[in-house]
Amino acid sequence: MRAGIVAVVLGAGLALPAAAAAQSPQVFRFDGGGYDRAAAITTDGAGNSYVAGSAEAKKGASSFVVVKDGAKRWTARYDGSRGGAGGEARAVAVDGAGNVYAAGSISDGAVFGQNFDYLIVKFGPDGKQRWAYRYNGPGNGGDAVSALVVDGAGNAYVTGSSYGQGFDWATLKLSPSGALLWERRLTGAGPSDDGAVDMKMLPDGNLVVGGVTQNTGDRQTNDAETVAYDAQGAIVWRARWTDTDASHELVSDLDVDASGRIALTGTTAPDASPYVVPSPVTLRYDRSGGLLQTIRGDGGSSVDLDPAGNLYLAGFSEQGTPSVAKYDVSGARAWTAPLQTPGEFLAKLLVAADSTGTVTVAATARGASSADGGQRTIRLAPDGREQWRSLFDGRDDPGQHDEVAALAIDSGDAALVAGTTWNGYGALRGTAKDIVTLKFAR
Repeated sequence: MRAGIVAVVLGAGLALPAAAAAQSPQVFRFDGGGYDRAAAITTDGAGNSYVAGSAEAKKGASSFVVVKDGAKRWTARYDGSRGGAGGEARAVAVDGAGNVYAAGSISDGAVFGQNFDYLIVKFGPDGKQRWAYRYNGPGNGGDAVSALVVDGAGNAYVTGSSYGQGFDWATLKLSPSGALLWERRLTGAGPSDDGAVDMKMLPDGNLVVGGVTQNTGDRQTNDAETVAYDAQGAIVWRARWTDTDASHELVSDLDVDASGRIALTGTTAPDASPYVVPSPVTLRYDRSGGLLQTIRGDGGSSVDLDPAGNLYLAGFSEQGTPSVAKYDVSGARAWTAPLQTPGEFLAKLLVAADSTGTVTVAATARGASSADGGQRTIRLAPDGREQWRSLFDGRDDPGQHDEVAALAIDSGDAALVAGTTWNGYGALRGTAKDIVTLKFAR
């Protein structure tokens, strides 16, 4: 772990130095027997953590897994009751009764040309499987879940991309007993490749989904799309955003606040060429789909909204500089703070604010050598001054790295960072890749 110094740039342009001290987390490590991987994390009202991902399968067990409190409570795997092979949980949620829902993908098991289907599994508070639902899109191709939410009645909603007319959005609603209540597919222009990225419940009970659709007909250029569904699956409103007719948008994250305002962050580029540099853009809508603000220059990777409507953005500038910023409900920038450490490169920036406005950023860090890096966590005060930064690294073997997957704030305002850590080759008495959760106290 290393300490660092950063400067906070306030909305008025004043720069203030802030010293940062190292911080050590509580570490929960899960070894599933080989190459394991974390993908998502959530917490319940009691502060328990649930990490969804994959764990190397042994003796016919599925690799689709949920780990509660680093396996100190229980580890739950899909039992194979709906068929399929392998699998990975990519999203996780908990209802008020303590039931745990995980969604991801499962292979059809074909030796050649295998396809992946949606898989949604409900586990009880004891970690025992209650039901599983598998969904194969109409194109009998690849289907991949990106997000999962559960409403107050225990209905589960999943969304992602599913092969049909090219790749489409596919959003499903399942009852508390695992029955399919409705399926809604959404596509852009012609046989385009479209994908839903994230999804949240609005305070009025509607569901909002964000992602990209292709609407120019060239099967390359994306627009940012946001759609709200009611409880019966009817489209309440649909908002499409493009910077220019030729611009190419990507969406990375979505969040909502207590008033139903929606923020969608991602990037825009002049066209779909891989050689042009994208720039960050964040869109804020009201609960009826009216565009409130277009924020440029900050974000692009991750967004978090607090109950009052303050907006926290993490991402990279056009020059590749990582930073985190806060905007108030009117869209005015309160502050921005650079995150770069000399000689270190950050990727997959994630941001979350706690109930006091204290901000945590998690990222995958890489150093100058092939063995450098780890999981970088940075804590900033409500005014944007850096408080501390921590680097967690497993074992430094060339070509093997730790990675951050997800970030959550629990009911006690502790920050939990889920990721994958390297712990040495099995032939050398290591455990290969493990799922690790880092818990930083408030």
